[in-house]
Amino acid sequence: MGYNVNFTITDYSNNSYAALGNYLAENIISFGFQDGANEGELYENQYYSPLNPTLLPMLSGNPNITDPNRWQPLTLQIFIDQAGNIYPINSPEFLNPEWGEVSPFALNQTDQTINNRDGYDYVMYHDPGMPPLMDTANVGASSELYKWNFELVAAWSSHLSSEDTTVWDISPASVGNIQSYPAALEDHPSFYDFENGGDPSIGYTVNPTTGQPYEPQLARRGDFTRVLAEFWADGPDSETPPGQWFVILNYVSDHAELEKRYMGTGAVLSDLEWDVKSYFTLGGAVHDAAITAWGIKGWYDYVRPISAIRFMADLGQSTYPDSTNYHPAGLSLVDGLIELVDSTDVLAGASYQHVGKVKMNVWRGPDYVGSPATDFAGVGWILAED
Repeated sequence: MGYNVNFTITDYSNNSYAALGNYLAENIISFGFQDGANEGELYENQYYSPLNPTLLPMLSGNPNITDPNRWQPLTLQIFIDQAGNIYPINSPEFLNPEWGEVSPFALNQTDQTINNRDGYDYVMYHDPGMPPLMDTANVGASSELYKWNFELVAAWSSHLSSEDTTVWDISPASVGNIQSYPAALEDHPSFYDFENGGDPSIGYTVNPTTGQPYEPQLARRGDFTRVLAEFWADGPDSETPPGQWFVILNYVSDHAELEKRYMGTGAVLSDLEWDVKSYFTLGGAVHDAAITAWGIKGWYDYVRPISAIRFMADLGQSTYPDSTNYHPAGLSLVDGLIELVDSTDVLAGASYQHVGKVKMNVWRGPDYVGSPATDFAGVGWILAED
């Protein structure tokens, strides 16, 4: 912004705006060291400890998991963090499970719940309730929702193919304006389209600004879903997901037709006042969203899709009791998405050791990438245990 970055004076008694800014920044930074985030120790967890032993993704299956409803660490041959830092064999810890303890911006104590586990308090805001749990001894409604939840992740990953010919209209004419949302967990399977993707959006008839219908924006489903995923998390060369909200804010702020009025009313603000107030407001909102999300994740300590899918794959399939490899807590078979390996399958193995196992038609992951600069994994059949 053209200001002197070497001006570090914080004594504003002579009415120096720059000194006042430095003073405010100094106090805000000091507050951050005692707000519960443990910044002084690089945000290390202070008491959380995972129940499950680590999963080794480079090996098949998940044979050592203790509780399929709880979070499980991963030991990776190479771990690349959001900043692009590369680490050798590494088991990243659970990120911020204690963040319910962080001082919020605008969260209300009336929305706060405090639970205790292993002698430690876990603070949550806006408790959504228990996620669906797997009970292998009594596979009831909750266990079926558990299966559907993680099978949906696998099924929708099959939409990411660059060879997918399905075309969607991604304009507001077809996206948004949902008339009814799920009221409970058991409503989710009827809300989301398991095989085709999407939700019951009906779109909007006209653009409220122009009064005209929206022009269709046709895109291949595979291209759209990959771009959407990569926008929020596309590696070290761009912002992490919270930073993407500021990318959107900057785009809006730079738009020629924007009138910079606080909450849309009143006098037009200067660029500086607009930037300060908009950044402060959005930063506070993202801060509270992080506290809420990670507080919930910390308390419920829920399992990752890779852990759950591999766990169920090790059990078998749950669709045909009289068929091969049956277990009521195994994966559900879906033609074209989740099937059994037979003796003619390329996945059968040299000695047919994989016949009868569950396979999935999914985004295949790094094992199918030889050169990251030129190869892509694509969608195809792999063993569900992998």
